[in-house]
Amino acid sequence: MLAKADGLVALYKPGGLHSAAIAGSVAPCVEARLPALLGKGPEHEGFPRLLNRLDGPTSGILLAARTPQAAQRFHAAEDSGQVAKTYLALVHGTLVQPVTVRRALDTANRATTRVLPDDTPDPLRHTEVMPLGTMNAMGAALPCGENATAGASLSNTPCTLVRCVIRKGARHQIRAHLAALGHPIVGDVRYGGCAEAEGNLPAAPSPAARQAVPHAAPTLYLHHARTELPGFRAACPPPWLHVLPPELQEAARAAYRLDS
Repeated sequence: MLAKADGLVALYKPGGLHSAAIAGSVAPCVEARLPALLGKGPEHEGFPRLLNRLDGPTSGILLAARTPQAAQRFHAAEDSGQVAKTYLALVHGTLVQPVTVRRALDTANRATTRVLPDDTPDPLRHTEVMPLGTMNAMGAALPCGENATAGASLSNTPCTLVRCVIRKGARHQIRAHLAALGHPIVGDVRYGGCAEAEGNLPAAPSPAARQAVPHAAPTLYLHHARTELPGFRAACPPPWLHVLPPELQEAARAAYRLDS
């Protein structure tokens, strides 16, 4: 448990563990463990209840509501754009400038989200992407900002640490939007993020995460690091923080610190 207040609870989900039950699967999931983790009050049938989902390979913050009132407050804040969900991702290539991805997404009856050619006018479905620094596949930091392009020549497989902020995410929104930019997430088999660089990056998360999910798949370098809404905040570091060089570790910490 990361934080709790007024019926809202923030939990940590390791990569490789499902958020909710998958039809036809007996794999463990956070949703099934909620009563044991948070207790079940007889006065609120169906609670505690998850308020967001993370893809199986994604690590980070899951929010749950203990009561219907807490769930209503969260959804009202989300619908009005008052929820900020901050993710950290390691992506292929060199991204120099911040960008907001506005492309509409087709998620209907699809295992893989399709990025449409037109933008969506709904700002709640946009992805704000901020590059935090660049490294090569062996873990050495490359020049940042205006010098990032020149630094890319030092390695055939540069990667960029990015901060992504969404307000009300769709399924695979960040993964699909980053891939559409030409910068798929390292370790993302579905959206094209498996390339030469991954051979030089650790294929498993931290020891604590490995213990929680001993048969986890290779790491997807995407982590829900911070969530904020009126009256509630929570944050946690990515399990792959140790993979980054010191300069990028500090940039990552600054991105999820609650005092930033």
